[in-house]
Amino acid sequence: MRDEALSKDLDPRRNIYVVGIIPELNFRFVLGRDSSVAAEVAQLQGASDRVRVLLGETMLAAFFLSTHSSKSGRDQTVSLHIEYKGLPRRLIAFAASDGAMRATVDVPDADWQGALWRDCDGGILRVNRWLEENRRRVYGSVVQMRDVDLAKNLEEYMGRSDQIQSFIRMDSTDTGDATQVSGYMFQAMPDTSADQVDAVLDMLGGRSASEVLSGIVDGMGGGYSNQNISVLSHTVRVLKSGNFYTYCDCNKHKVEKVILMMGAQSASELLESHGVIEVQCEFCKRHYQFHKPEVDVLFQSGAGESNAS
Repeated sequence: MRDEALSKDLDPRRNIYVVGIIPELNFRFVLGRDSSVAAEVAQLQGASDRVRVLLGETMLAAFFLSTHSSKSGRDQTVSLHIEYKGLPRRLIAFAASDGAMRATVDVPDADWQGALWRDCDGGILRVNRWLEENRRRVYGSVVQMRDVDLAKNLEEYMGRSDQIQSFIRMDSTDTGDATQVSGYMFQAMPDTSADQVDAVLDMLGGRSASEVLSGIVDGMGGGYSNQNISVLSHTVRVLKSGNFYTYCDCNKHKVEKVILMMGAQSASELLESHGVIEVQCEFCKRHYQFHKPEVDVLFQSGAGESNAS
């Protein structure tokens, strides 16, 4: 039984998210599959093949967290800051519940052997929620990472920080030309019984994220074409579906605020040594340039506003 059909303009093979509930099991779920956004962000960052996979998983994890927001669309975003001793050292991703995502990485060209998420033990996983209207942080939490993959660390974060029983999995396929990241997050709602939890575990057991997602998406498309996915034996109510896309909210006004925070003396020293103040957005790589006359006016205006207040 499907309560909402899949929108015809979605391409579930490359890029889709689905949010819904399974009423009889008292679980909510978020599913996602992406290859196009991960490729675009990796190209902007100059990322290696392995880092491209990490960027894709980190953005998908941030999106999972964004679906907890009571705000719609881009009104509230979630940032996921991951830092650990292994390569690529640091990843930061932002996401909103409408599928908007962006990310940056400390060592984009890093390459290594062994596990994808290696040497994470003792690292930090920081989650922040931001109101976009005034760029105000409304929530922040930090937990220590273990030397396991991101999905497991995120699952443990949900249990420790939000006290929500969650089952999270992410699977990545990298062909050298493209990276596809598939993932799911199933979460128990209040008053879920032990039998319902066991039923969800049976439903998910041994199945990849791509299999679970395909089973539900196939059902949304007009028929349970994959009979091997046991989730399809339950009533699935789809609340929302859509596409992922890249975004960046940098602009000249925000960069001007950064220069003002530097102070007039530091700005003057930069101008004297370089002839221009150059700032590059770490997400979209857009360049901003400020020459001396513009910087002088900026500080004069800033001083005027301070005196007026």
